[in-house]
Amino acid sequence: MKEGWKVQTLGTICDFQNGFAFKSNSFCETGVGVVRISDIQNGEVSTEKMTYVDPHKINDDLSNFKVRPNDILIAMSGGTTGKLGINKTGKEFFQNQRVGLFREHKDKLNHLYLYYFLQTKTEESLRIAAGAAQPNLSTSQIKGFEIPVPPLSEQDRIVKKLDEAFAKIDGLKQNAEKGLQAVKDLWQASVNNIFSKFNNNTKLSELAKISSGFAFKSNLFEKEGKYQILRIGNVKQGKILLKSSPIFINKIDSVDLKKAELLINDLVITQTGTKNKRDYGFVSLIQKENLLLNQRVARVRVTDSNFTPKFFLYFSYTESFKSQYFANEGGAVGQGNVGISALTDMLVPYPNPEIQKEVVNTLDRINLICQEIQTNYDQELTEYEALKQSILRKAFSGEL
Repeated sequence: MKEGWKVQTLGTICDFQNGFAFKSNSFCETGVGVVRISDIQNGEVSTEKMTYVDPHKINDDLSNFKVRPNDILIAMSGGTTGKLGINKTGKEFFQNQRVGLFREHKDKLNHLYLYYFLQTKTEESLRIAAGAAQPNLSTSQIKGFEIPVPPLSEQDRIVKKLDEAFAKIDGLKQNAEKGLQAVKDLWQASVNNIFSKFNNNTKLSELAKISSGFAFKSNLFEKEGKYQILRIGNVKQGKILLKSSPIFINKIDSVDLKKAELLINDLVITQTGTKNKRDYGFVSLIQKENLLLNQRVARVRVTDSNFTPKFFLYFSYTESFKSQYFANEGGAVGQGNVGISALTDMLVPYPNPEIQKEVVNTLDRINLICQEIQTNYDQELTEYEALKQSILRKAFSGEL
C-alpha cells in the first residue's frame, strides 16, 4: 500500500441505504419514478421501463428513500447482483427494495472514486451472493467491503486518469456495438424477407398442443436435482440459459410431471414482461431432457408431422408473430401478460414440408454466419471490459 493510503471498510466512510418495499398495487402510470433493479442498465438509471407511484397515496414516510441526481445504486438481489448505476437523469426518484444507495462522506471520498472502486467489487458481490438459490447481498456485507483510501487530491488524480482511459475504451466499444447491431439487423431483415412470401392461413392450435406452465411451490426448489425448472429468466429468443439462476427439484408425481415435462423439440414462449415494451414473447426450442416448465411460460408441442418446430421458431422472429402475440397483451400497470389464447388463435404459415425444410436450411446457414460474426464482436467487447478491470486493479493498488 502506498504511503498516505489507508484501507477502510466502506461503512466507515460511506452511508448505505436499502430501498423501500413498495406494494405492487401502489404502482401507477404517472407520478414519481421508482428505481427497481431492472432500471439499472449499462451503468446508469434507465427510465425506459420505470414504474411510478403517487407519494400522496402512500402513508409511509418516503423521505429516506429518495434517489437524487448522481446517486450511485447497486442491485442487491437476483442474477445481476452487484451491478451498478449512476442517476444521470437529473431527476429525483424513489428507491425500491433490494436496490442499495451509496452516499459517500465528502471529506473522505471522491464520488467517482467510489463508483470506480465499486466496479471492482462486482465479481466479489456475485461470489458472496451465490450461496442461496436467490442471489442476495446484505447491507452488512456491502458495508464490510474494504476500500483503499488515498488523500482526496490523489483520488481526484486517479479519477481523471480513469476518465481518460475509459473514454478511449468506450469509443472502441461503441464501434464494436455498432457492428454487432448491424449483424442483428441483417438477421432480422433476412427472416422478415423470407416469411413475407407466405400467407398466415392456419391456426397454430390445429398444428400443435399448447399449454401453460406449472405453478411449482417454491419450497420444493433445490440447488441441485434431477429436474431443472425452466423459468422466464431462462428463456431468451432462440436460447435456453440453463446457467442463469438455476433451480431444481428431485421428486414430482406422475400427474404433475405430465403437465410440466418438456420434451425434445417442444417450443417454449415467455408470457410476462414489461407492458408495451415487448421485452418478452421469447421463443426457444428444447434440446435437452429433464426440464420442467414453470408458470408464465407456455409450451407448444407440435402434433402435425408436416409442421416443423424449427420453422415455427424462425417465424417467431418476425413482426407478423410479434404483432399477433402482443395484440392480446393485458396486465396491470407496468406488467404485461399474454394468455394462451394469443397462441391458440395465432395464424401461422403452413407451406408443404419441403418448403419448410428449405426455409429452415437457408436460415440455419444465415444464422450460423451471423452467430460467428456476433461471437467475434462479443469477444472484442469482453476484452475491452477485461482491459477496464486491469486498469482499475492498477488504480486501486496505487500503480496508475
